Amino acid sequence: LTPLSANWHPGAAKLWMRCNDAGAIQASHNITSIADTAIGVVTVTIATDFSGVNYAVVASCGSTKFVDIKESGANQPAAGTFRMESWDVAGAAADPGSYWVVAFGDQ
Repeated sequence: LTPLSANWHPGAAKLWMRCNDAGAIQASHNITSIADTAIGVVTVTIATDFSGVNYAVVASCGSTKFVDIKESGANQPAAGTFRMESWDVAGAAADPGSYWVVAFGDQ
């Protein structure tokens, strides 16, 4: 992997981010903004879009009471945005203390 080919190499992380439950970015790379759109839902806007919708998002949250966080199946990712949802152990939508995200794919 060379610096000139990094944006095309699918194995190099194209973005990463840590934000709080209100969508305030604490640290990031290649993220324009985070929108807290509902309880347990955030929409991430990417600065340099992926070349298509077939990229991988890996996410986690900073709370031991949450058991699931996923890219939303209701709104498939676009080249420049994706949405994440989180639930508590009872299955109700809930905001964790923070989100951590990294994504891989082709730009």
